[in-house]
Amino acid sequence: MIALVLTLSVVGLAIVGKQQLSQSKSELSSPTTGEGKYTAKEIYEFWDMYLKVFIQEELHEGMHPSSTVNEVTQERIRSINERYDNPKFEFWGFDRYHIASRDVFLSMAYRGGSVQIQFFIPALMDEFYATGADRDPVQRHIFDNFLVIGYLHELDHIVLGYIDTGNIPEVLLAYESATWAKTVQSIELLVTKDAFALHSLDQSFLDAWIHSGKDITSDVWLNWIRYVYTIP
Repeated sequence: MIALVLTLSVVGLAIVGKQQLSQSKSELSSPTTGEGKYTAKEIYEFWDMYLKVFIQEELHEGMHPSSTVNEVTQERIRSINERYDNPKFEFWGFDRYHIASRDVFLSMAYRGGSVQIQFFIPALMDEFYATGADRDPVQRHIFDNFLVIGYLHELDHIVLGYIDTGNIPEVLLAYESATWAKTVQSIELLVTKDAFALHSLDQSFLDAWIHSGKDITSDVWLNWIRYVYTIP
């Protein structure tokens, strides 16, 4: 079972599979969080017309145009189902930036038998418009791929059980270095098999992995993770 939930100050949407459970559009023109940068209507439409469809129909259901993307995502979903005894998958869209940074696009959690993949919509919208993905088909394709890698990375956290760091820097470093090592191997596969066009951030992870000698314990790799996550 999957659920998609949009959490807005003035509108709520919950979907299980294809069935819409609740929805309110009465105040969609009201400003919402993110310092009023986007209205609730803009955030709702970005989620409802783009993210929700892309997440549910292409990524989670294995209908992405790339068979390699489907292969790596479905392998992770099977692993999660085995490890956590077929949990419910929930996809949460937030109308605010992540508390830690405006540069956090996705996150994850495992609560009460449910896997949660969390999308911070204002941050994603910032990147979408800053890169010209709203105007340029090439940039739109790269942004879609950026979402694929972000989604894979959050699934990798769940697969490995590297979920709650307790805000301990050493734990964050250990979790992210190991999880990104797993994710970047799929990035390599996608680039090799599909000539997968990478967002600059994902390309930087791949470059760091190659320069580290593909060694999770190397200073090159660990220092890159420290830099990205501002770990002392």
